[in-house]
Amino acid sequence: DGVCTQANRACLDLFRVTEAALVGRPFLDLFEYDGAATRTRLARHLAARGDALPAEQLRIQRDDGSDAWVLA
Repeated sequence: DGVCTQANRACLDLFRVTEAALVGRPFLDLFEYDGAATRTRLARHLAARGDALPAEQLRIQRDDGSDAWVLA
């Protein structure tokens, strides 16, 4: 269903949130994208394969509004 069900300490530190703030959120909503095409491509990849995203840099936006780049 594409929602976060748990988070490890590294993920919580990266997003600067509690586990309760992440659990239940749609996974793809955690990222800021260059456009809808990137989001659609990643969603299709996850739906088709159900595994890790292809290796690429993605920008996350934390709840406090700050950005960070991650290698997915």
